[in-house]
Amino acid sequence: METVVSVPMPHMAVAGQDHPLPPPGPSELDELWMQNVKRAAASSSEFNKMTYELMAQFHTQQQAMAVRLKQESARQAVMVAEIENSRREQDESRAISSKQQEHLRRQHEEN
Repeated sequence: METVVSVPMPHMAVAGQDHPLPPPGPSELDELWMQNVKRAAASSSEFNKMTYELMAQFHTQQQAMAVRLKQESARQAVMVAEIENSRREQDESRAISSKQQEHLRRQHEEN
């Protein structure tokens, strides 16, 4: 980034009094104007470059987050399926255990 320094216009000392120099002519004004335009263009170009780099970085981060979100969603879907499978197995075990208890109770009553 460019640093701009303001320099005061030189003054001429005449008989103990300060008098400013005459105003710059058209060619000097044109040169100053061109310098300002070049500085503004350089600043704008640098700003655009920084903005582009920040947007590219943001886009990369967004893509990485989307991948992680997709992976997390897939992982959670697997966990839900495993939990459902575990519940089904527990229900089957309870049903078998209940049938065994009922069978044992009937055998005990018959004896």
